Amino acid sequence: MNKLFSLILPFCALLQILFCFNAVTARPGDSSVKSEHCKSEPVTGEIFCAGYFPKFTFKYDAMSCEPYIYGGCGATANLYDTLQECMSSCVHGSAPTEEAPVES
Repeated sequence: MNKLFSLILPFCALLQILFCFNAVTARPGDSSVKSEHCKSEPVTGEIFCAGYFPKFTFKYDAMSCEPYIYGGCGATANLYDTLQECMSSCVHGSAPTEEAPVES
C-alpha cells in the first residue's frame, strides 16, 4: 500500500500544480468560462433587499467563484447555493459533485 501511495502522490501534486496554474493564468476573454451568464453580476440593477442569504457568484474579473450575500431580490443566473454548483457552471474542468449549501 505504501508503494502505491508513493507512486500516486507525485502525480496528485502535479495535477494540483496544473489546476492552480490554470486558475491563476486564466484571464477575461479566454475560453475558461463555460457560460455567458458567468460574466453577469449576481443581481440586477441597484435593488436593495434586507434578506441575508449566503450564496456564491462567479467573479469574472478574478475568474473564480466567491462567497456572496444575496439580499433576496433581483437575482441573475450567476448566483449559486454551493461553491461546487458555481464551479461546475462556470469553470472548465470542474465536475459536479454533491455538496451541502453554505450555512450562515
